[in-house]
Amino acid sequence: MPAPETPLRKLGFLTIGLFDGSDPGRGHESTLQVIELGERLGFDSAWVRHRHLQFGISSPVAFLAAASQRTSRIELGTAVIPLGWENPLRLAEDLATVDVLSGGRLNPGVSVGPPMHYDRVKEALYPDTAELEDFGYGRVERLKPEHAETMWDVVKDHDPIWTYMSRYGPFADKAEFFGWVASRPPLADPYSYAIVTPDNRAVGIAAMMEIRPDMRVIEVGHIVYSPTLQRTPLGTEAQYLLAKYAIETLAYRRYEWKCHSMNAASRRAALRYGFIYEGTLRALVIAKGRNRDTAMFSMLDSEWPLRKANFERWLAPENFTADGKQVLSLRELNGASE
Repeated sequence: MPAPETPLRKLGFLTIGLFDGSDPGRGHESTLQVIELGERLGFDSAWVRHRHLQFGISSPVAFLAAASQRTSRIELGTAVIPLGWENPLRLAEDLATVDVLSGGRLNPGVSVGPPMHYDRVKEALYPDTAELEDFGYGRVERLKPEHAETMWDVVKDHDPIWTYMSRYGPFADKAEFFGWVASRPPLADPYSYAIVTPDNRAVGIAAMMEIRPDMRVIEVGHIVYSPTLQRTPLGTEAQYLLAKYAIETLAYRRYEWKCHSMNAASRRAALRYGFIYEGTLRALVIAKGRNRDTAMFSMLDSEWPLRKANFERWLAPENFTADGKQVLSLRELNGASE
């Protein structure tokens, strides 16, 4: 929201579009009338919720086509269409048709992530690939030298992101950075991963390290988030995927996070993700020629089911508004405080 003294430039409203299951026509007509009224009252935009398998608007494109013919000025939007249910090409064509009919007033909002009620319909939607479908914000994959090209584009000229890296960075130029990235894949510990966007750009790095299989203890570290990745759902999803892999697939019982005691951003992130602060070890390592006090955090396999549920609740499409703002805070879900 703008500051109290800042005037609003535009004002819109969101309608759920609920209806009685025994009389859906009346409910849809009522919602159309609300949008007509909104236009008469001077609202700039009207947004409709998308609800599958509920008494709500299951076909917002068809609904907004009707609304476009009963209004002349107000902008029309969706909040939001889960892409997991859709044929993207057909959806794009339908949205384009409605946009033409409305005179360019359509503002479609879409979401990624597993759609609501997916387990009930996945075999019908994806009969041969239901367990292989990926609805994420991006992916985490083994770091390779070729990731350096797009990674350099988002880390160059951002030296502060390397401040608390204990042994490397910032890099003087592209060649030095490329050499460093190329040196990482051969290492078994730390075992480095690239965080990659849907359009195949590497925007961050994280590693599994301090690996102790006999004790079933592992650490996530060497985390480098470019400004492009910071404060994004993909940044959070990457940590969810790494924790899930370490605890569920590799069966580690203790998952650690360590950082410089002065790295306030890393300490906040650990708590937000659900790690528990265990204390600070003084002068544990020498980092770039200086003593480093190390803040210790951990997550246990017994704590993972709740942490997993909170991650998934936060990442769910319905936890974001049409303009991408979160509804529920992961920090609050995990009761994070320091």
